[in-house]
Amino acid sequence: MIKFIGLGPKNYARDKFNLFDALLVILSLIEMILEKMNFRRIGLGNVLITFRGIRLLRVFKLARNWTSFRLLLNKIIDSFGEIFTFSIFLSIFVIVFVILGLEFFANKVYFDANGNVINQKEQNAYSPQINMDNLLNAFIAVFNNLIGSGWN
Repeated sequence: MIKFIGLGPKNYARDKFNLFDALLVILSLIEMILEKMNFRRIGLGNVLITFRGIRLLRVFKLARNWTSFRLLLNKIIDSFGEIFTFSIFLSIFVIVFVILGLEFFANKVYFDANGNVINQKEQNAYSPQINMDNLLNAFIAVFNNLIGSGWN
């Protein structure tokens, strides 16, 4: 408020970071009001956590005066193009192996009540936990293998 009064509304609004700070103050006030009204009790606690997370964006205000931080942010932004390209190739890779897994391994492996592998689905047979029986399970299986979790 002191900065707003000192600069005046017109000069205060010229700087985008002043508007950003004003937004953070307004969101913090809303959070305090919601906290006093016990909104956590009725299940809106996630709203309060979101408001707190927005405050972390104030770190980007440092980029104005801190040259090395600004250069680091520029490099991170420049690398998003390569990350996007890699993500597209990785997605194609995963989709191909999910489709192959569905074609070759869907509904092929079952266990009986004793844990022995059987070829056909019987009445008491069950699938392994990670399987290729449907699209979701196949995606989870390929993703687990991709990150090395449960590769065996």
